[in-house]
Amino acid sequence: MASDRVFIDPLLIKETDCPIIVFAIDLRPKLFSWGIKLKTRDSANHVMGMTKPLFLESQGLVQFGRIPIESYLKSDIILEFWRIRNLTTEEKNRINDSISNRLNLNFWERGYDALGIFGQMTGLKFIQNPKQFFCSEQIRQDHIKPILRADRIIDKYPSPGDMRRKFIANQEVFERLGYFLKD
Repeated sequence: MASDRVFIDPLLIKETDCPIIVFAIDLRPKLFSWGIKLKTRDSANHVMGMTKPLFLESQGLVQFGRIPIESYLKSDIILEFWRIRNLTTEEKNRINDSISNRLNLNFWERGYDALGIFGQMTGLKFIQNPKQFFCSEQIRQDHIKPILRADRIIDKYPSPGDMRRKFIANQEVFERLGYFLKD
């Protein structure tokens, strides 16, 4: 219910709150975002990570990188913040190390998996470039796969919508922190 929704200020997120997984619901009339929403039957069309306050790690259309969160704090984008419950220090370090390793890859190794998007759109999810990722694959690889209790739940080639539905259905493992919607 709408009354159960908690709204948070992403600028107040502390390092101890991280790592966080952030779903973006882009309300702008962009063909690519709406195509993802239609295909996946979900409002989320992008997913990113947050291992440091004020920054998001995002598999963009060109390459993976760390960007200021202000890039997404717009009136036409809703952000939904989640994390894996009860992460130990060791588990947090595994996620942080995975992100650091990805950020240190050469630019061509941080590219976008366009072939994987073709696989998603045709329903042949096994069609992938094994060296590159799209946004939800990257989150699965870096945030989910290192944590066995979460890895058991999320499919190998999830869309943002697939992942979000699994989070909602498995709140004993995943915790929704809240939403951000700019006035």
